[in-house]
Amino acid sequence: MNKTAVELLRTNASYIDALKEAIDRWEKSNDTEEKRDLLAAIGEIGVDVHNRNRQLGIW
Repeated sequence: MNKTAVELLRTNASYIDALKEAIDRWEKSNDTEEKRDLLAAIGEIGVDVHNRNRQLGIW
């Protein structure tokens, strides 16, 4: 997981909150590198949620 994803998950109480913050920061950013990192973090958090759901038999 990239540094941005780890930071988002550490500073937010849930996956949903982390995703909301990442999307909000992505929409407001004008920096291409930051947008790239945030988009990667969104994808990695989504994969983590999917994997946990599979483990729990939700998906």
